[in-house]
Amino acid sequence: MANQIVGMKVNEAIKQLEFHNRKRPAKKVMNGLVFARKRCGKLLSVEDKEEQESDGAMASAIAGTKGQYTDDMLVVKEAWVGKGQFRKTLQYKARGRFGVVHHPKAHMKIVLGLSSSARKQGYQ
Repeated sequence: MANQIVGMKVNEAIKQLEFHNRKRPAKKVMNGLVFARKRCGKLLSVEDKEEQESDGAMASAIAGTKGQYTDDMLVVKEAWVGKGQFRKTLQYKARGRFGVVHHPKAHMKIVLGLSSSARKQGYQ
């Protein structure tokens, strides 16, 4: 599911994952994408404030265009899922025996970036 959304705009990727919602991994990937979108918006607004403080006059000229990021400007650059650590627990059985039960985990990484059209408009 994560490989399917690479290169899509964030809104398109969320719609695609909502359509595939009956598949179990789609819901987790969608939640991760929504979290990344919220976090990216916060980070971009913080970076803009830092740029405005450091650049001075240049920042005030660009301030009208910066800080107004929309979801159409954000694109999924990379998305992958990998193996995590296995947690092992014991399952006790009769006659003093036991079995080892493995609980697999996975980790998911999503990298968002600005689309090429947003970069042409002067966003960074």
